[in-house]
Amino acid sequence: MLVTTARRKYRNEWVALRVRSTNRVDVPVEGDVVLHAHDRSTFEEHEQAYRAAHPLERLYVFFAGDPIPEGLGVCLGKW
Repeated sequence: MLVTTARRKYRNEWVALRVRSTNRVDVPVEGDVVLHAHDRSTFEEHEQAYRAAHPLERLYVFFAGDPIPEGLGVCLGKW
């Protein structure tokens, strides 16, 4: 599954993707979804167990939603 497809399918969930391919600068672009959950703490528990059982697999973990919640403003600046 493409990362872009996983972002749409698992909207507003935490996702762990077993990496199958990357682009030329080693950013994951395709893989197999091995975990997904709405709740971050539940996801982290399962992720730790998965990593312990599969220590050599490369996982790409991401939140498939807006990183900044609606109604929250962000101001970036340099001091």
